[in-house]
Amino acid sequence: MDRYDPWVFPSAITYSDGSKYEFEGRSTPRIYLSDTGRFILEIYISREITSFPPTAVDVTNGRVLSVTSPRSYYYNLEIEPSGTGNVVVTMPAGRVFTVGTGRPNLSLYSPNNYGGATDRQTFYLDNSAPTLSVSGLPKRFEDTSPIPITFTFSEDVTGFDATDVGVTNAALTGFTGSGASYTATLTPAGTGAVQMEVTQNSAIDVAGNGNQAWSEKHHLDPPKSSNNAFRGSWPHGLAPLWQTRKTWLTLCQCLRRLLLRS
Repeated sequence: MDRYDPWVFPSAITYSDGSKYEFEGRSTPRIYLSDTGRFILEIYISREITSFPPTAVDVTNGRVLSVTSPRSYYYNLEIEPSGTGNVVVTMPAGRVFTVGTGRPNLSLYSPNNYGGATDRQTFYLDNSAPTLSVSGLPKRFEDTSPIPITFTFSEDVTGFDATDVGVTNAALTGFTGSGASYTATLTPAGTGAVQMEVTQNSAIDVAGNGNQAWSEKHHLDPPKSSNNAFRGSWPHGLAPLWQTRKTWLTLCQCLRRLLLRS
């Protein structure tokens, strides 16, 4: 006679895109949902039970659409998120019963519910694309001096490197960083527009969401001409006076008067 109540464990999740992730005990990281599509939660029960109705589990921010058993002791719960927040699955004790002895189940036990209680399985809904901001860029460059810049995402991402940054009329060097913050040096190549862009999905967050696209355009002004172009040995103060527009107009007017008198 079976004298033991059946244990209940979550064992795997199959996402809406068909990919599957098997739980790995206490080493399992926080589990995310990147969209509100239906997913399959696989449940393991340590004893043979009479049946597993959808009402055997409670779902916060979602509902169980169906329950199937692909093999002995395993049950697939098709869950539809409501799209309003994290999906939490619990299964209190006494919801299903063993064949023959009628022993009730123990409550669901999830040692891999990262950062949460072990009597439930939480799926963290994150369907927001990371945003990007870049600091250190002036609206107009004064010369071609190197400028340190910082790329900051709204959350930690992976897969972002220098090849993801498109640069026009400038060079990007010294790229480094991880998580949400990256730094580099931007050196304008010459006069004109300096444009930078990061395309959509260049980096992804922990839930698999790609980043939003980002771009900015700045300008490098041509060198300013000097009012004191003549560098000869003029008497002090005479060269600047001689080279002003007002001085030339005055000289032209004086010359005209002299010609009219003659």
